[in-house]
Amino acid sequence: MGSLAGAARHRSRLGLWAVAALVAILTGTVFTAVALTSRPSPAKPATPSLLVSAGPRAVVLAYFSAINSRNWHRVWGLGGKNLSPSYQGMVAGYRLTAHDDVTSIKVRGDTVYVHVLAHQSTGAVQNYRMRYVVHRGVITAGHATLLGTS
Repeated sequence: MGSLAGAARHRSRLGLWAVAALVAILTGTVFTAVALTSRPSPAKPATPSLLVSAGPRAVVLAYFSAINSRNWHRVWGLGGKNLSPSYQGMVAGYRLTAHDDVTSIKVRGDTVYVHVLAHQSTGAVQNYRMRYVVHRGVITAGHATLLGTS
């Protein structure tokens, strides 16, 4: 009789292990699904650490690249948070922008001077002169002057 009781306990333990494994798999699947579908908070994006060593020029070029690819979380993280009063306001400010062309860029220390042609979805092209201050891989301040529209 001892062997029957031992076999029953063994099956019972196997059943518990199977249930525990299934719970672990399902829990991992849920966490993976949440991680893959959740978006980072615009209030606390990760600091673009690779751009810290690349310098101010690379940060500003990455900023415009993110605008052109409409990667608003990246734009926010690269400095949009310091240039706009809110995430939604920043995104709304680019609603007519089809593409930005950086036509010249000059760097003096942490300050980057940029000339940009902003192609609008309406067909208009706006000509801007901009100045950005970059610190530790993030644009911390900026100013744009509209030179004209064609």
